[in-house]
Amino acid sequence: MYEYKFIQIELKQKILKAEATEDYREIIREHAEKGWRLVQIFAPGTLRLVPQRILN
Repeated sequence: MYEYKFIQIELKQKILKAEATEDYREIIREHAEKGWRLVQIFAPGTLRLVPQRILN
């Protein structure tokens, strides 16, 4: 069985692009160190990271 987290990061709209308000790379690294594996990223207006890990 798996456990999932849903992490939302707001995007700041720039002229031709959107920029994350937090460093999503660092969030992914921190979760990986704790046994989480990134399985999905959504970006329809806010950046949503979905990490997964096996339940013990």
